[in-house]
Amino acid sequence: MAAKMKVDMRGLTAERSWASTANHPAIRALSEGIEFIGAVNSNRASAERAVKAVGMGRAFDSVIVPHTP
Repeated sequence: MAAKMKVDMRGLTAERSWASTANHPAIRALSEGIEFIGAVNSNRASAERAVKAVGMGRAFDSVIVPHTP
């Protein structure tokens, strides 16, 4: 089995937004080849609300995420 492409989303919000109504559903539809790892927003609280609303991933407050094997 091929490795999945890991994807994060910037601008995903718990409220209605382009990312939550278009981008995120498209990623879920392609879930066999893509792994949604989380959301990056302007602050961690916003990112935490977003990942809780969509039920997947981790919240980040920076686009610089330490590599984990």
